[in-house]
Amino acid sequence: MATTENIIGTGVTGTGPHSFTFPYIKADDVKVTKTIANGTETTLTKVASSPGSTQYTQAATSITLGAALIDTDKLRIYRDTGTTGLIATFYPGSAIRSADLNDNFTQNLYSTQETTNNADSAVTIAETALTNSQNTATPPVSAISIAEDALANSRNTAAPPVSAISIAETADSNATTALTNSRTLTTGGTIPAPGTYTTAIYLADQADATATTANNTAAAAETKSDTAKLATDNLVATNSGTTAAPVWVLQGDGTNSTTNNKGVKYAVTEAEAAVATANAAEAAVADAGIYITKANYAALPTITSSNTGDFYQITDSTNIDIVGGVISESGISDPDNHSPDTFTGGDEFTVKFKANNSTGKWEWQAYFANDPESRYRNNVIIENQSTISQNYTISQNSVAISYGPVAIASGYTVTIPSTSSYRVI
Repeated sequence: MATTENIIGTGVTGTGPHSFTFPYIKADDVKVTKTIANGTETTLTKVASSPGSTQYTQAATSITLGAALIDTDKLRIYRDTGTTGLIATFYPGSAIRSADLNDNFTQNLYSTQETTNNADSAVTIAETALTNSQNTATPPVSAISIAEDALANSRNTAAPPVSAISIAETADSNATTALTNSRTLTTGGTIPAPGTYTTAIYLADQADATATTANNTAAAAETKSDTAKLATDNLVATNSGTTAAPVWVLQGDGTNSTTNNKGVKYAVTEAEAAVATANAAEAAVADAGIYITKANYAALPTITSSNTGDFYQITDSTNIDIVGGVISESGISDPDNHSPDTFTGGDEFTVKFKANNSTGKWEWQAYFANDPESRYRNNVIIENQSTISQNYTISQNSVAISYGPVAIASGYTVTIPSTSSYRVI
């Protein structure tokens, strides 16, 4: 995965400079956010100098904050390549410069890398949510589990809510005392203290009201838990199998905003489509190649781990030769067989390479004439090789000519379609 952001984690303090490692086209493509300990994220603004508390200044590969980080802050420096238009525009009849093509392909590559990383993050979030919702061993603490616990407690006659029981027991004790006092009174005994009967009745009524409230609360909680479970099932997943052998089916594909709203299935489908699109775009950009231009072979940098996999092209290929598949300079290899069997470099040919730090060599990619329009304008002698050492198919409806004698090397073929012809003169 290409690097499109750097996170300055907790434990880092000070205003910087704080470095970042990803490449970018324009300085304005670099963005910065700061997140504090409670999770609040703030987008910082770039200024030319003297930054304030929510601002920063930018150098080539670092930023300096206006307000120092504390050890619980987190800083995110990321790239957001502009896509409102191409960097270079081509017009009929105008020259097409390799630098303009490279700039446009770089813009496309960077945007694709950012899309891929964002899509991967979206898939990770969706998969984590799905895993949590399906994990029956340790399900997420939710309103459903809380409501179910409340309902179970309200129905548990062996250990009902303590408050209602305590009040009822007190009421029963007071009622018993009141009955005893009333019997004492009817047999001519001492009149009990005023309020004894009233207190017992009041407490009994209060206990009954509390028990009724508890039952009503439990019933409401059960209704809400059923509603919440139904909503969860509609938006996450249902089990069409058994507890021992579950078969989870994702729900919530967003086909109907009332009965089938957007949920996990929609998120996963969209994320997978985004990944597929990003992968296709990245593959197309990789095939085109983004090349760093150098004047000649001697101007190429030393191959290290920091530039391995990078693409370079040299506009003057003098001293680079291929004879019978053997390449010189010695620092060039061709593991993918991209080079021709014979080649003589010169200032009219550009050669493309890829750096490989594991072998320490430049891997041949392709070559082309620097000026195709005038490459052969001043030549009065045209040569062709006398041995064909590659498979060749003549184009449809074409006439091909070679100057003989011409031989076809062992193992190779020349294919001539029925609509074409091949002449050796």
